[in-house]
Amino acid sequence: MSNKLLKFFGVVADPIVGIDIGSSAVKLLHLEKRGHQHYVEHYAIEPLLPGVVVEKTIKNHDAVVNALKKLLITADIQDSLACISVPNSEAITRVIQLSADLTTKDIAAEIDLEADRYIPYSLDEVNLDFTVIGKSTTSEDLVDVLLAVSKSENIDGRVQLLSQAKINTGIVDIDSFAMERAFTLIAKQLPEQGHDMVVAVIDIGATITTLNIFHNQRSIYTRDQSFGGQHLMNEIQNRYGLSYEEAVLARKYNTLPDDYITEVLQPFKETVAKQVSRACQFFFSSGEHNEINYLFLTGGTSNISGLDELIFAETGVKTAIANPFSNMVIAKKVSENVLMEDAPTLMNCCGLALRNCVDK
Repeated sequence: MSNKLLKFFGVVADPIVGIDIGSSAVKLLHLEKRGHQHYVEHYAIEPLLPGVVVEKTIKNHDAVVNALKKLLITADIQDSLACISVPNSEAITRVIQLSADLTTKDIAAEIDLEADRYIPYSLDEVNLDFTVIGKSTTSEDLVDVLLAVSKSENIDGRVQLLSQAKINTGIVDIDSFAMERAFTLIAKQLPEQGHDMVVAVIDIGATITTLNIFHNQRSIYTRDQSFGGQHLMNEIQNRYGLSYEEAVLARKYNTLPDDYITEVLQPFKETVAKQVSRACQFFFSSGEHNEINYLFLTGGTSNISGLDELIFAETGVKTAIANPFSNMVIAKKVSENVLMEDAPTLMNCCGLALRNCVDK
């Protein structure tokens, strides 16, 4: 099984940079940790045209490879391994109970032997990894083991993509794991670091909005829905007869017609607020909790002016825009102002880059 082992967990000795392939952009982030302090050493974002990545599925490999090559040049990165991730929809995670007497090698052998009990695929079809979480609450003689599995075709496609851009992959992660890792940074901004709090992180991407729920800094719920910032871009293009590139520039430089705010932007913001409220209701219906104490917004749509206030009015939950870099030291070669503007879009990438900030 060792040749199919996937590094969802554990560490790699070489430097690791996080690379996040999203629907609207490819992002790279290099973090380091010295003592208790995190440092932003490099970062870059390269936009993608609509249709290159659709709902986290890569449709145009050449465009992504070209974007990755540009990332390396912009970030001035050489000879680092990458940590990438697969979407939650392409991974299976589950907690199993095994004897506390088993060694790591014994656990691997047990999973190999009893794979059909835990995995709906043949071992020949998947990459997997596991980590011992701790003692089981059901018995002192058992430990909880977190098992993570993804079909090999999901992994191989992304690894080969990076290889074409002359990037070696050191770790393949899962989106939900990366978000949980990044959440530990923004949790520091909460009272008592979010202890005993139920906190939502709403990631509003270009085509997918993901609700992540955390309790005591642990992920307890994740749900995707097909909605994102591309809906706003489509409306701008259709209403004003613009190409995608023209719409992007018009938004960036505030050159859209006078009725844009009232007729296009405000209705879109109201739709986002309703989508967030709807996502929260789905979580409540799962039965675990009936209250959310705090809500963070991430993704490219999250920094639309006034959106956080509108979501607070719609949900009644205190809402803020996430910034995982608020307590980090920024390298002089990195533009702090630009990084702060991009911060909400870099949560997942930050979670991947944090794999470089562990003891090795």
